[in-house]
Amino acid sequence: MFITAKKDWEQAWVDDYLDLLNLAKQLHDTEWEQELLQTLREYKRHSGAEIHYRMKQELWRRFDEINRRMLELYDKLKSNRDGTENWLLQEQVWDLKLERIQVMRRIHSVEPGMPAK
Repeated sequence: MFITAKKDWEQAWVDDYLDLLNLAKQLHDTEWEQELLQTLREYKRHSGAEIHYRMKQELWRRFDEINRRMLELYDKLKSNRDGTENWLLQEQVWDLKLERIQVMRRIHSVEPGMPAK
């Protein structure tokens, strides 16, 4: 799934720069045209940095979402008196804790230009 999204994003990035290159040619702005050509030559480095940034942002959003959900479950646990339901809520909290650990590992393992594990 990530590989497809990465390729789609890279293609969109290249397409955008090609559109800008066409505009620079229409405007006869050779300096801008050369800058865009250089950026396109180095697109893997540029797109990799952007993908790295977006991936980290998405992982942090997921981390925050997990924390919000855990707080909701803790609030339910505080007000609930049903033992069976409490057990189910504790199971959900435990699952979220495990997921949060995995998300943190992915956040710390992501290198620029590399997909999350």
